[in-house]
Amino acid sequence: MGNILEEADRELLRRRLAALQPDAQPQFGRFTAPQMVCHQLDAIDLYLGRTTIHVPLVMRMMARLMKRKILYAPWPKGKVQAPPSLLATQPGEWAADVQRLDQAIAAFAQPPERWPVHPVLGPLTAEEWGVFIDHHFDHHFTQFGV
Repeated sequence: MGNILEEADRELLRRRLAALQPDAQPQFGRFTAPQMVCHQLDAIDLYLGRTTIHVPLVMRMMARLMKRKILYAPWPKGKVQAPPSLLATQPGEWAADVQRLDQAIAAFAQPPERWPVHPVLGPLTAEEWGVFIDHHFDHHFTQFGV
Protein backbone atom coordinates (compact mmCIF):
# COMPACT_ATOMS: atom_id res chain seq x y z
CA MET A 1 0.00 0.00 0.00
CA GLY A 2 1.35 3.39 -0.96
CA ASN A 3 1.25 6.71 0.86
CA ILE A 4 0.99 9.95 -1.13
CA LEU A 5 3.01 11.68 1.59
CA GLU A 6 6.04 9.57 0.62
CA GLU A 7 8.04 10.98 -2.30
CA ALA A 8 8.47 7.69 -4.16
CA ASP A 9 4.75 6.87 -3.91
CA ARG A 10 3.77 10.39 -4.96
CA GLU A 11 6.08 10.23 -7.97
CA LEU A 12 4.63 6.85 -8.95
CA LEU A 13 1.14 8.38 -8.92
CA ARG A 14 2.38 11.24 -11.09
CA ARG A 15 3.90 8.78 -13.61
CA ARG A 16 0.68 6.81 -13.72
CA LEU A 17 -1.28 10.02 -14.31
CA ALA A 18 1.11 10.97 -17.14
CA ALA A 19 0.47 7.56 -18.74
CA LEU A 20 -3.31 8.04 -18.68
CA GLN A 21 -4.90 8.80 -22.04
CA PRO A 22 -8.20 10.69 -22.45
CA ASP A 23 -9.70 7.88 -24.51
CA ALA A 24 -8.68 5.10 -22.11
CA GLN A 25 -11.52 2.65 -21.57
CA PRO A 26 -12.47 1.78 -17.99
CA GLN A 27 -11.99 -1.80 -16.89
CA PHE A 28 -14.81 -1.28 -14.39
CA GLY A 29 -17.14 1.52 -13.33
CA ARG A 30 -18.81 4.28 -15.32
CA PHE A 31 -16.24 7.09 -15.41
CA THR A 32 -14.54 8.22 -18.56
CA ALA A 33 -10.87 9.10 -18.03
CA PRO A 34 -11.65 12.86 -18.13
CA GLN A 35 -14.45 12.40 -15.57
CA MET A 36 -12.15 10.41 -13.29
CA VAL A 37 -9.50 13.16 -13.40
CA CYS A 38 -12.13 15.72 -12.39
CA HIS A 39 -13.46 13.40 -9.68
CA GLN A 40 -9.95 13.21 -8.24
CA LEU A 41 -9.71 17.02 -8.28
CA ASP A 42 -13.00 17.22 -6.36
CA ALA A 43 -11.77 14.56 -3.93
CA ILE A 44 -8.63 16.59 -3.20
CA ASP A 45 -10.87 19.47 -2.14
CA LEU A 46 -12.48 17.06 0.33
CA TYR A 47 -9.11 15.79 1.58
CA LEU A 48 -7.98 19.34 2.28
CA GLY A 49 -11.21 20.40 3.98
CA ARG A 50 -12.28 22.81 1.21
CA THR A 51 -15.53 20.91 0.70
CA THR A 52 -17.50 18.26 2.52
CA ILE A 53 -20.07 15.59 1.84
CA HIS A 54 -23.10 14.47 3.79
CA VAL A 55 -22.86 10.87 4.90
CA PRO A 56 -25.73 9.19 6.78
CA LEU A 57 -24.92 8.26 10.38
CA VAL A 58 -25.45 4.53 9.80
CA MET A 59 -22.94 4.55 6.93
CA ARG A 60 -20.39 6.46 9.03
CA MET A 61 -20.78 4.04 11.92
CA MET A 62 -20.34 0.99 9.69
CA ALA A 63 -17.36 2.51 7.88
CA ARG A 64 -15.60 3.38 11.12
CA LEU A 65 -15.91 -0.23 12.22
CA MET A 66 -14.29 -1.28 8.94
CA LYS A 67 -11.71 1.52 8.85
CA ARG A 68 -8.64 -0.72 8.56
CA LYS A 69 -10.22 -2.71 5.74
CA ILE A 70 -11.18 0.49 3.90
CA LEU A 71 -7.65 1.82 4.30
CA TYR A 72 -5.72 -1.31 3.41
CA ALA A 73 -7.84 -3.82 1.48
CA PRO A 74 -8.73 -3.62 -2.23
CA TRP A 75 -11.88 -1.64 -2.92
CA PRO A 76 -14.83 -3.13 -4.77
CA LYS A 77 -14.70 -2.42 -8.48
CA GLY A 78 -17.69 -0.53 -9.85
CA LYS A 79 -19.81 -1.07 -6.74
CA VAL A 80 -19.68 2.31 -4.97
CA GLN A 81 -21.12 5.53 -6.39
CA ALA A 82 -19.32 8.77 -5.56
CA PRO A 83 -21.41 11.45 -3.84
CA PRO A 84 -22.57 14.33 -6.09
CA SER A 85 -20.14 16.83 -4.55
CA LEU A 86 -17.25 14.64 -5.71
CA LEU A 87 -18.65 14.73 -9.25
CA ALA A 88 -19.08 18.51 -9.45
CA THR A 89 -16.17 19.44 -11.71
CA GLN A 90 -16.87 18.87 -15.37
CA PRO A 91 -14.06 17.91 -17.74
CA GLY A 92 -12.46 20.76 -19.59
CA GLU A 93 -9.36 20.68 -21.76
CA TRP A 94 -7.60 17.36 -21.11
CA ALA A 95 -4.05 18.65 -20.77
CA ALA A 96 -5.12 21.44 -18.41
CA ASP A 97 -7.15 19.10 -16.19
CA VAL A 98 -4.29 16.58 -16.03
CA GLN A 99 -1.82 19.36 -15.23
CA ARG A 100 -4.05 20.60 -12.38
CA LEU A 101 -4.24 17.08 -10.97
CA ASP A 102 -0.50 16.54 -11.34
CA GLN A 103 0.15 19.79 -9.45
CA ALA A 104 -2.31 18.75 -6.76
CA ILE A 105 -0.52 15.42 -6.31
CA ALA A 106 2.86 17.17 -6.19
CA ALA A 107 1.53 19.58 -3.54
CA PHE A 108 1.25 16.70 -1.07
CA ALA A 109 5.02 17.08 -0.65
CA GLN A 110 3.87 19.85 1.72
CA PRO A 111 0.80 18.26 3.36
CA PRO A 112 -1.57 20.34 5.45
CA GLU A 113 -0.50 21.05 8.97
CA ARG A 114 -3.95 20.07 10.17
CA TRP A 115 -6.06 17.47 8.38
CA PRO A 116 -9.86 17.68 8.40
CA VAL A 117 -12.03 14.95 9.87
CA HIS A 118 -12.84 12.43 7.15
CA PRO A 119 -16.62 12.57 6.59
CA VAL A 120 -16.94 8.77 6.51
CA LEU A 121 -14.01 7.38 8.51
CA GLY A 122 -13.79 10.10 11.16
CA PRO A 123 -10.48 11.44 12.45
CA LEU A 124 -7.44 10.08 10.59
CA THR A 125 -3.77 10.48 11.35
CA ALA A 126 -1.57 12.06 8.66
CA GLU A 127 -0.30 8.55 7.88
CA GLU A 128 -3.86 7.25 7.44
CA TRP A 129 -4.77 10.22 5.24
CA GLY A 130 -1.71 9.57 3.08
CA VAL A 131 -2.64 5.91 2.67
CA PHE A 132 -6.31 6.69 1.99
CA ILE A 133 -5.52 9.29 -0.69
CA ASP A 134 -2.99 6.99 -2.36
CA HIS A 135 -5.51 4.14 -2.23
CA HIS A 136 -8.15 6.30 -3.94
CA PHE A 137 -5.74 7.25 -6.73
CA ASP A 138 -4.60 3.65 -7.11
CA HIS A 139 -8.21 2.44 -7.36
CA HIS A 140 -9.02 4.84 -10.19
CA PHE A 141 -5.72 4.53 -12.02
CA THR A 142 -6.21 0.76 -11.95
CA GLN A 143 -9.70 1.38 -13.33
CA PHE A 144 -8.01 2.74 -16.47
CA GLY A 145 -5.11 0.30 -16.60
CA VAL A 146 -2.35 2.71 -15.61
